[in-house]
Formats: sequence, C-alpha cells, structure tokens
Amino acid sequence: MAKKKSKVTEDKSANDATYDGGGELRTMTSNRSVRDQLSDDVAKFLQSGGEIVEVEKNLMADPPRKPASNYGSRPI
Repeated sequence: MAKKKSKVTEDKSANDATYDGGGELRTMTSNRSVRDQLSDDVAKFLQSGGEIVEVEKNLMADPPRKPASNYGSRPI
C-alpha cells in the first residue's frame, strides 16, 4: 500500500518568524533592523559624551532582609 504525500507550501518568512515578549511577530529582517537601530542609538549616546559602565553580575539592588516572624502574633 503506497502512502500519499501531502503537498506543503513553505513560506520562508513564516519559518524564520518568532514572537517577541510583546506578542509581536518578528522576522530575521525585522530583528536586523532593531539591532541596527540599537547600535545607532548606542553610537549617538557615546558620541554625545555618555559612557557605559559594567555592573558586577552578583550586585543586588536590595540587601537581604531579616526574615519576619509572625509566630504568636495573634491576640489571646
């Protein structure tokens, strides 16, 4: 018994597409344009006197807090 082959049309732009965090469809070309825009913005920032400061990986904004205990906090 021979199996029938189904015809599938392939769209390259659909295969290269992914979704970003906002739910928008992104293709390789739109990703490239976003990357180009970002590099242009960084170059303008640096040319206007801005500087990039690297932050340590283990730096935390909030120091750890002492755990709060509510044991026995109900009135008698």
